[in-house]
Amino acid sequence: MNEMGATRFALTTAMLFASAFALVSWAAHGFPVYIPVMSLEAKPRILASFGSPDQSIKKQHEELVRQYEQDPQNAKRDELRLAAIQAATAYELSPCEPSFKTEYIRSLTAYAQAYEDFLGCSGWSCSDSKWDAVAAAFDSPLDRRAKEALHKAWAQGGISEADFPAALERRIMERSNGYHGDKYPSKCVSSAAE
Repeated sequence: MNEMGATRFALTTAMLFASAFALVSWAAHGFPVYIPVMSLEAKPRILASFGSPDQSIKKQHEELVRQYEQDPQNAKRDELRLAAIQAATAYELSPCEPSFKTEYIRSLTAYAQAYEDFLGCSGWSCSDSKWDAVAAAFDSPLDRRAKEALHKAWAQGGISEADFPAALERRIMERSNGYHGDKYPSKCVSSAAE
């Protein structure tokens, strides 16, 4: 073998060993295949999603709530809120007392009427700013307590939509967190049933 043949043999042998090493290494990794893919990163066009409201909207709402808490008319709304909490608590503790039921219905009706009066329009005819204002005016910590108390009292049973004016039915359901079809059985047992 001449020198040229020996060099060619050495290079061929080295290439075969390198190829064998690469093939065994590729097999050991599960024969992965890399295909270059051109991808364009999609940038979101919507600033807020359903699950996470935009922080600026939340801050605006909180600022509106603070403004309405300072409003002189808020004292009248506070009276309604406190009356609703008191009546709801009384009814929750003693749902069989007819006077507590009557007071619960009266205070919830007055509270819902105040909401409706503040809104001043109905459904689709209301502007977004009007809805934002009423949402802020009736979202104070006392409102949240009132809504919770009203719901607990509603869950005692014995109260239905029929007990309230039809014109306020939607606001009654929103304030008491009672929904159409929620029929809680009364916890009162009449003496005739015994």
